[in-house]
Parts: sequence; C-alpha cells; structure tokens
Amino acid sequence: MTSSPNVEIQRRVDAAARTVEETEMVGGKPHGTRRIWSSTGIQIGMAEFQRGLLHGRCLVWFDDGRLYIESSYFEGRLDGDYRSFWPSGKAREVGHYADGKRTGLYQWFDETGKLVSEQKF
Repeated sequence: MTSSPNVEIQRRVDAAARTVEETEMVGGKPHGTRRIWSSTGIQIGMAEFQRGLLHGRCLVWFDDGRLYIESSYFEGRLDGDYRSFWPSGKAREVGHYADGKRTGLYQWFDETGKLVSEQKF
C-alpha cells in the first residue's frame, strides 16, 4: 500500500466485520491498489488505479486462490497481454489488447489445453 499522506484507505466489510475490499483513494477516487477478498479471507482480486481509472495490472483469482485472469489496463482500457485460465490452471484465452481492442493473434483453448480457435485482429 502507498504511504503518501494524501492517500486514504477505503475499506468495505461484510456482516462479520471482515474486510472484503480495500482501496487506496486520493481526492475521493481510486488511486493505487484495490484488493478484494472472498468471505473466507482468500484474495480474489487486485487492480491498480490512477485518478479513478483502471491503470496497470489487474488480477482475478478463483475462490481457491488459483489465477483466473491476468490483464493490464491503460487509462481505463484493456492494454497489453490478456490471459485467462481454467480451474485446472491450463490456459483458456491468450491474447493482446491495445486501447481496449483485441489486436494480433487471440487464442481459445479447451479445458485440456487443446487449441480450439484462434483469430487475428
């Protein structure tokens, strides 16, 4: 977490008073890291923000802690490598984004890891 004096930490808790979301805020907008936890305390999301927009790395995990989606954003739009995974850990989608749009080769895989489709954008 950022330790700047201008950063406020906004927390959301569940009925049992467990933190389920924590966001670094500057000027009332997300600016820094947002973390999300399941009701069992496992981290299931992490995203970077800049001036209220997604900007940087974004990760989503399954409830058991295994990686589900890995992506990156630039000024609120998908930008960079994008990967999603099956619960087994095998790739589900692999591609690239530029300015919020798919670009280059984008591939989809079945649960066994077999390539089932690909498309150039």
